[in-house]
Amino acid sequence: MFALLYLLLATSNAWAEHEPPPESTTILFTSLGSRSVYAFDIFTLPLPIADDDTPNSSEELQITDGSSINFNGHFPSPSSSVSLLSLLPNQTFIRFPEEHNSATITVVYATEREGSSNIYFDIVDYGSSRSTTSGSEIEVAPRVQVPLLKGNNIGVSFKDKPSVTGDCLVYVSTHEDPGKARASWAAVYSTQLITGLTRRLTPYGIADFSPAVSPSGIYTAVASYGERGWNGEVGVLSTDIYIFLTCDGTRRVKIVENGGWPSWVDDSTLYFHRRNQEDGWISIYRAILHSHNPFKTNSVVIERVTPTGLHAFTPATSPGNYKFIAVATGRPNTEYRHIELYDLVNNRFIELTRLISPQTHHFNPFISPDSARVGYHRCRGASTNKKSSTKFMLENLKSPVPYISLFRFDGSFPSWSPEGDRIAFIESSGVHVANMDGSNWRQVYPGYAFPTIWDPVRPGVVYTSTGPPFASETSQVDIISINVDQVGSFRKLTIDGKNGFLTL
Repeated sequence: MFALLYLLLATSNAWAEHEPPPESTTILFTSLGSRSVYAFDIFTLPLPIADDDTPNSSEELQITDGSSINFNGHFPSPSSSVSLLSLLPNQTFIRFPEEHNSATITVVYATEREGSSNIYFDIVDYGSSRSTTSGSEIEVAPRVQVPLLKGNNIGVSFKDKPSVTGDCLVYVSTHEDPGKARASWAAVYSTQLITGLTRRLTPYGIADFSPAVSPSGIYTAVASYGERGWNGEVGVLSTDIYIFLTCDGTRRVKIVENGGWPSWVDDSTLYFHRRNQEDGWISIYRAILHSHNPFKTNSVVIERVTPTGLHAFTPATSPGNYKFIAVATGRPNTEYRHIELYDLVNNRFIELTRLISPQTHHFNPFISPDSARVGYHRCRGASTNKKSSTKFMLENLKSPVPYISLFRFDGSFPSWSPEGDRIAFIESSGVHVANMDGSNWRQVYPGYAFPTIWDPVRPGVVYTSTGPPFASETSQVDIISINVDQVGSFRKLTIDGKNGFLTL
């Protein structure tokens, strides 16, 4: 999507320099995945103090505000929080009412509000509670919310995996064109919070992911393909782990082959996950660095931490805490991903989220600097049945091109009717049509289909191709026409059975 936006932006510049502006244009598109289903927000649980402590749903707090999609959080250190607070209006500290017995939580996170990815920090007071018929309920008090990159010159891009070290924000962004086709735009950057000065830490021609800053702030570790580039795999990625200086990206060295999503516990120890080539389980590993000036790959000691029998991903640590780590797990007896602690002293798992929300996926844990809380993101509870949901997602996005309007739609292969009053789109249950406001939503064809195109002359006629998904090239795929204003009115237009995408 973002590559498309940059193409449009370049086109806009050409218009401005050489030709008069064209007539306005509207682009309707869909994002991968269903926004109404994975409505992510960031939640937190207190970590157990005693061995017999078990979490309950009344202890889980929703930190982010339920607006848009919020994910991949980070609890800043107390010193970094001071830098964040200096960004508040008039550089004043927030003061919560005394009657709330203020207990504040500060979180930095990625969000897609206003239509494109940005990074925010929130300060929320959860200091009071009230009794309800269903038990004790947390009452959310004042919230302070600040976009950390607002007004920065990095433009429209995907921004992710933020962390704050001192007065700098370290994150992934896709705002620079790599200069060649089929190459990732992802790179790690550092932006000074006060001045907005931004520095690229990833070498040009390289893609880096999932940056983790060491407790001292001196080093940053990333998952990266390095110069070899992406091999085309999906699901479990075959990245390596590189380390470099946070200040300028120099002294870059690969310390782990086949490792992903690093997390530091001190400046000599980090955790990561990888798939074990012998038994197939994705497990957490520990890398111990015995040399720093400079780092030497052959001096790194790698140890497997979690046992076989379940998958463990995306480890999270707290500075100086050698007693436990937090991980996302995939256990054989459930299809859902959950957050658990792994006790490094007793070598055992301590379940957390499955005990309070067993049928919801939970992702990317992160631990507070004092090891008192674990955060993660999950669906905030929006309906997964879009027909019964009041949220019909047609989202108008801010476009970098003044003559083009962008609309994100929550459905596959959407297309406007010639009159601009209806949308045809694909669901797993077939072809559907709805008005722009979500009314008159109905299925018009029950079979599996691909694109949708409206006939520009015949009112109410939509064309699509239908057949088995991801099947062999010999499978039968035909073009059909559908009269969406007559129930069950569709007919096959082709006879040879090997027809795919279509256009008018």
